[in-house]
Amino acid sequence: LWGVYAVHHFPHELNIDVFYLGNKRDRAPFSNGVAQETRHSVGGRLWHVDSRLNWDVEMAYQFGKFANGDIHAWGVSSRIVYSLSSRGLRPKVSLNAGLNSGDRSAGPDN
Repeated sequence: LWGVYAVHHFPHELNIDVFYLGNKRDRAPFSNGVAQETRHSVGGRLWHVDSRLNWDVEMAYQFGKFANGDIHAWGVSSRIVYSLSSRGLRPKVSLNAGLNSGDRSAGPDN
């Protein structure tokens, strides 16, 4: 496993993360067999934090090979959290959403 991760802080509590992760396994077990696998993931996250409102949006793309097959996958997720009070127990309301790609196989994991 190898990779790099960087964070940059902008004014007004806005931040960005970017990353690359790589992974190689000689014997990776999956439902369709055991084979050599090499994966690369690239992505980023934009996020904001303050005393009342926190949010982030993250996106990633993954590519590589498993045996003779190509790997292409992506995902997007987001989260919004609002603090109802800045005193006492500080209850929060949160909305989370995510969308991820799948494979195109006709097998049981489709």
